[in-house]
Amino acid sequence: MNDSKSWGISMQSSFDDPRNRVENNTIRRTHGRDGYNGFGGAITVLKTSVPGAARVANNTLLGGNGTGILVRDDYNALIRDNFIANFTGDGWVGDQTAQTYGEGITIQPYIIPVTAVNNTLVDNAIGIMLRRGAGHVLTANVVENRTLARPTYGLYANETFWLLSGPATATATGNRFRNLTYGVLAGTVKVLWNNPILWLLTAPDLVLTANTFEDDDVGVEPRL
Repeated sequence: MNDSKSWGISMQSSFDDPRNRVENNTIRRTHGRDGYNGFGGAITVLKTSVPGAARVANNTLLGGNGTGILVRDDYNALIRDNFIANFTGDGWVGDQTAQTYGEGITIQPYIIPVTAVNNTLVDNAIGIMLRRGAGHVLTANVVENRTLARPTYGLYANETFWLLSGPATATATGNRFRNLTYGVLAGTVKVLWNNPILWLLTAPDLVLTANTFEDDDVGVEPRL
């Protein structure tokens, strides 16, 4: 699939069925915005009425304005063994005018945790973005910047847009972050006002174990 003007593949189901799968696709150059449904990704996983299950695996996603894989609603989602490159957006973290940042994987369910394992993310403005939800598991992912001459982030957790739904929480184990501006950036960056209470309300809870940081400007930064 090449040159989609909006999303690439949208998987929408109300069945909690492990046969819900998006696998073995190659998608190039997705714009990332649907005029009716809003922002999405090369692969967008969303529900119609009740939480479900989904597996997104062995896909190759190459280039786009928005997001490679977006889990937008409550899915028991497994994201594994995908290659995602060159999602760069029209802005970056902290830019108040940015509509899209450019993320390899964006995770934003309300209550059901998502697992992302063994994905390779190259030359994305943000490798993995956690925007809301608790208990996510990130294991053995490789996030690398090879060519981008701009701020890049391996794992970026939380922003104030999701203030009312609570902070994102995750366990990140055995991931590799290479040649990035920030390997892991945790906290409130796109601020609405300068108030220390904001940090207390939105601070993500990350458990980082046995991750590798190589040639990053900053390995881990909690942002107040």
